[in-house]
Amino acid sequence: MSPTFPIVTALWLVSLVTVYQIGIKNSKESSKDQTSALQSTPSGSREAHLKNEKPHPKARRINGRPVTRSGVALVKGRRPSHAVTDLIRLSDPIERSYGFLALVDQIQEDEFEEVLDAFIAEGLTRSRMSEFSILLHAWGKAAPEEAIRYAQSTGQQKNEASQIVLASWVQNDPESAISWAQDNHETSQANPYLVGVIQGLSSLDPERSHELLLTMPYSRERGQALQSVMQGMSLTNPDRAKELTLEFEEQSLRNAAVRMLTNTLAPGDPAGTAEWILSLDEKEAKNQGIRSVSAAWAQKDFEQAKKWVEKLSSDQINHGAQGLISDFVDSDIENASQWLSSLQENHPVDGAIRSFAVRGIYQDPELSMGWVSEIANDGYRNSTYHRALGRWANVDKESASAWFFQNQETLPKGVQRRFNKRFGSDH
Repeated sequence: MSPTFPIVTALWLVSLVTVYQIGIKNSKESSKDQTSALQSTPSGSREAHLKNEKPHPKARRINGRPVTRSGVALVKGRRPSHAVTDLIRLSDPIERSYGFLALVDQIQEDEFEEVLDAFIAEGLTRSRMSEFSILLHAWGKAAPEEAIRYAQSTGQQKNEASQIVLASWVQNDPESAISWAQDNHETSQANPYLVGVIQGLSSLDPERSHELLLTMPYSRERGQALQSVMQGMSLTNPDRAKELTLEFEEQSLRNAAVRMLTNTLAPGDPAGTAEWILSLDEKEAKNQGIRSVSAAWAQKDFEQAKKWVEKLSSDQINHGAQGLISDFVDSDIENASQWLSSLQENHPVDGAIRSFAVRGIYQDPELSMGWVSEIANDGYRNSTYHRALGRWANVDKESASAWFFQNQETLPKGVQRRFNKRFGSDH
């Protein structure tokens, strides 16, 4: 499982719950007009039911035609363990989401294990983890101790499955969920179960989540938990979240917290977030924040973002330019090049040049490669040559090869050796 899995799962759950709230309202309005419930019958009957289902007069329409909820129809009146196998096979992800949320409403406590067994029997692939998560989350609310025992039996998915259950459990019974997470972790490594606890608790009790986070050693799990704490705190008390970033004793934790909070706050309030970032004393955290703010601001109001970057101090401009140069390159690479040139006259902008070259290689490769030689730092310049020329070769080997042999005498020795081997047979 990738490090981002719990975060992705949490986002999926939010989106599914949103669909659920809308879908339940619509399904109640349309229930009087729907045909009789679908029973556990062969697939031909199921298909006939879907075909004959009458849409509500106010149903969502596409191109003037009413759209029925095929996912919901697959669930109604059927044994949940049978319905789940058909839901998995639905190709429309929206209908599948509606169906799974309707299924959760219908499952009884003693049916969850049978449903999850049927789900796993179809193959627990990454693309199906969101639906698996919502089933576990629902079971964690209905019968957490049974759900956590089941999660512990899921093999390679044991930690992730347990985190999902704990995130649900802790919202109804915090002390029991926390105790289970602490009592069932026996190694000296970071406790993966606390990740789930903190994810579920962060929006309800951010301060308690923060306390639990501080018990975790440096690890991937702590990074995941920190993300939840900062997101939860930013939703309930943004000012307290800003204070919290400065309370972490470890520099790595402070820097990561600033980066995460900036990414959360800047899209909605770039100017306010920029003011906070510039007030920080921690140089590394401030520089990371400047990059994040300028990137988010450029998405919302590019000209204002550019003006803000231009007013930064000389040692900060490089970081601000890095944040927005990719958007500038995508929209107008010639003007982006001229702007970068104007900054270069008075400020060190190696990072921004690297971002320009790597991004611009797909639009104007020769212009982009020409900029690489302007990077002052030898190591940074060499690595940028490798990355940019390698990307160019991947999309247009003939043109990249011609440029290389025209300019190889001016290139670093390591770049010459690598690309002589790659292009040698073409020369």
